[in-house]
Amino acid sequence: MKVPPEETTKRCAKCGGESDKLLWVQEHSCPSCDYETNRDQNVSIEAQRLGLEELGVGFECRAGTVRIRTSVGDWNI
Repeated sequence: MKVPPEETTKRCAKCGGESDKLLWVQEHSCPSCDYETNRDQNVSIEAQRLGLEELGVGFECRAGTVRIRTSVGDWNI
């Protein structure tokens, strides 16, 4: 499944808030919820969320823990 890359580097994987970042900044620090992580990790979590959303699977990120909700159960990764 192809996930559109637009805005994924600006969006927080935890709260969905958006903030502009310069290309050379490698850390994600959300001004809305104070979530901090590596920028690449944040983008990968956000891309997973978008892909799973397209499939109709629930997905949430809380304090570095990702929960995936499906009809057969929940998984924390």
